[in-house]
Amino acid sequence: MKSHKVFFGAALAALLVACGPSKPTGSEYLGKWEADSITYPGKYVCQLDIAKQGESFLITTTFDNNANDDGGAICEGFRGMFTLSPEGNLKGYSQRMMSSVVIFLDKVNNRVGVSSSGGNPTYLRKR
Repeated sequence: MKSHKVFFGAALAALLVACGPSKPTGSEYLGKWEADSITYPGKYVCQLDIAKQGESFLITTTFDNNANDDGGAICEGFRGMFTLSPEGNLKGYSQRMMSSVVIFLDKVNNRVGVSSSGGNPTYLRKR
């Protein structure tokens, strides 16, 4: 009888581990994203393309600059290689901004947020 209890306990523990929360894959981030606008001091529209590169994520940027050439430099801060954190965020480092960059999902509003240097996040919607 004692061996049945041990077996049952082990089986229950294995079931709980197997049915626990799934590991994030980052697939929700893949695709093209666009900021409504970034004001600094002109108005810029940054477009991000997020693609999977092995276990990492490659982010490339394009921009629509209707003010001056600083738009490329501003959008460039979001460019680079990112890794998926256990919490499901993309994390990387921006040489341009000299700070870490975190990209997170805002599932309620169907967008991603990009945060760096502890400032207010920039939000982007799927294109």
